[in-house]
Amino acid sequence: MPIMPPAQCSEYGCKQPTIKHSALCEAHAPKTVVSDDRKNFNRTYNTASWRSIRSRQISIAPLCQACFSIGKINSAEHVDHVFPWKKIGNFAFTRNIFQSLCGACHSTKTSLEQKGIFRYYSADEVKDLTVHDYKTYC
Repeated sequence: MPIMPPAQCSEYGCKQPTIKHSALCEAHAPKTVVSDDRKNFNRTYNTASWRSIRSRQISIAPLCQACFSIGKINSAEHVDHVFPWKKIGNFAFTRNIFQSLCGACHSTKTSLEQKGIFRYYSADEVKDLTVHDYKTYC
């Protein structure tokens, strides 16, 4: 049975094959750069203290808090920092509000963070916080 040839790069005039999950070839695809801050931050996810915080949060709230607030039942996959590390620094792992979210709700919340909105799904209501609310809540 014949197979499809690899797609060509969508850059005008380029006939090179595309890389996986892209419409561009290796030469034209944007390079991903990971900052040293991000590398150090990612290492924190491998520490015993974070694993302890994560397992505690998932055991307290095994359901997605965002889905639950609208009456849906969905299991949580992520433990979310209400205030992101880019805004508050290393305190994101120690002095923060944590919430259990499913993958879709975590993605939605992350996109809101880029607009400066930090959504917190409390037991009573959904609150949209800002970086100025950090000292009040943490």
